[in-house]
Amino acid sequence: MKTPRDVLIESSASMSSKVDAIRVQAIREGLSTRAMVPDKPTRAHRFSAFVERWLEEWVRPYRFVWGTVAALWMSTLTLTVMTQPVTAAVVVAKQKTLPDVILAVLNHRKALAEAIVEDAPLPPPSPVIKPRTHLLPHDTMVDV
Repeated sequence: MKTPRDVLIESSASMSSKVDAIRVQAIREGLSTRAMVPDKPTRAHRFSAFVERWLEEWVRPYRFVWGTVAALWMSTLTLTVMTQPVTAAVVVAKQKTLPDVILAVLNHRKALAEAIVEDAPLPPPSPVIKPRTHLLPHDTMVDV
């Protein structure tokens, strides 16, 4: 009686030559395709590989984080635009007509002109600070 091992060896013995032929053909195809691949990648290929690697490492794993950051920036921008303070000039310009605004500007200029007094005395000039070396004659030497 034959063991299962012996049965397997006998059945695979007839197939070994076919398997060897397939192995040789695969090796030849692998060598021929390897000859078609350029040895040194071009600059464009290196750049695209860099971009792909950068996307794989920094963007794709954190896409939910980037989406959250983008949503936060959009909400911040929206709130900033919506809550801009309204200046007094805009309110006055919207409430009053143009002659009223011109009259208000003229009154403001008149009040400023009255506040500025042209006859006010000028402040005294600031004293000129001289160096202390002018106290000593230049011909004498000082021993320290």
